[in-house]
Amino acid sequence: SSVLSDLRGAEDDAVQVALNCQLRKAEEQKQAQLEEEAQKHREALEAERKRKDEEAQEAFIRARLLLHYKKHNPDKVGNVDKILEVYRGRTEVLDQKLKDKYGEGFLPKIAVKKQTNMLLSAVNRGVQDKRQQIVKSHRARIAAKNRLDKYGGAFNLGDRVAVHVSADEVLPLLCAEHLTLAKAKQKPRHDYHSSQSDVPLQFCLVDSRPDEVTKEEGKFQTAAMLSPEALMDPDRTQKEVEKFESLRGAAHICIMGEGFSSLNKLYNHQLAPKEKVLADEDDSRTNLCALFFIKKGFPFVSILDGGFAAAHAWLVRDGANKGLQTSSLIVGYEEDTSLYAQLEIAYRQKQELANATTGEKTTRALQKLMENSMTRLTVTENRIESFYAEVVQREGRQKV
Repeated sequence: SSVLSDLRGAEDDAVQVALNCQLRKAEEQKQAQLEEEAQKHREALEAERKRKDEEAQEAFIRARLLLHYKKHNPDKVGNVDKILEVYRGRTEVLDQKLKDKYGEGFLPKIAVKKQTNMLLSAVNRGVQDKRQQIVKSHRARIAAKNRLDKYGGAFNLGDRVAVHVSADEVLPLLCAEHLTLAKAKQKPRHDYHSSQSDVPLQFCLVDSRPDEVTKEEGKFQTAAMLSPEALMDPDRTQKEVEKFESLRGAAHICIMGEGFSSLNKLYNHQLAPKEKVLADEDDSRTNLCALFFIKKGFPFVSILDGGFAAAHAWLVRDGANKGLQTSSLIVGYEEDTSLYAQLEIAYRQKQELANATTGEKTTRALQKLMENSMTRLTVTENRIESFYAEVVQREGRQKV
């Protein structure tokens, strides 16, 4: 029986290994596909930018030539387009001929097209070289280290794929309704309407945190949920595209992760090795969600710098001064159980102690000691009362 159980266990292990290999292969193919499509998207944007630059340059040259002929030879104003077609790509030659004939050329003294193109070419070459170096070093790091358990290796995308925006840029716009209501209580009504007209952008916050984290820490009322695990399934991917299709071009998509990497900046907390692994995984999940929108052609995609940690810190530190309440903006938020709420309390106490005198520090330490002592006394008293009630009840039963 032990041999049969060992064989069955070995068979189960082999099946599990095969399934894990298939899962890793599918995830690697999906990641490679996303990177390839993101690269094509960037190349298409670069081609479009070059086309617009060329059109702008041609319009600039045509306008300069029109002004030149209006000044020196108005009869040739109607032939400007034909002349430009003849000298396409050789505007310097035309400019020299006009200088010889009229003593003045139509191009600026600085050869804008040539100098600009040379500068842009040099910049583009530098960016491309830097990008290739980053990709090579990133792939070398991936090949050198072991894959993380569960989804650790599946979401390792490395460098930023979208622009990062700060919490103080996004949250005032997301909380505009609550801000205007708070201002309406403090200011005349005309001030409230004028402030409402100054809102320049419309953000759509997309929460990429795991479901179990949103249950523990809460989530923003207006945030849309998008788990990177859903992007591994083509059917679910299509549903996600349909869900966000109405926002294409109408809103700025802002991806929000957990923000473990910002704990050092926000709370001066040095990340432990395990926490660094979680921070890398969180950054990769956020980048994967951003790549999803980029490859689907959404024009405005960004990542919230610092994630939920930075958003929570802004609400507690700056939002309170603007009349915002964290519990009213984050659904399911409990200050007693939230990790970030406890970090804020510890940070605030540390700041207060840093600016306090020695006497104040001693007084607060004694006050905290007394509070802890009173808490212990209360708990002990409750235990004694419970024990006494149980004894009295036992004696009553014995008498009966």
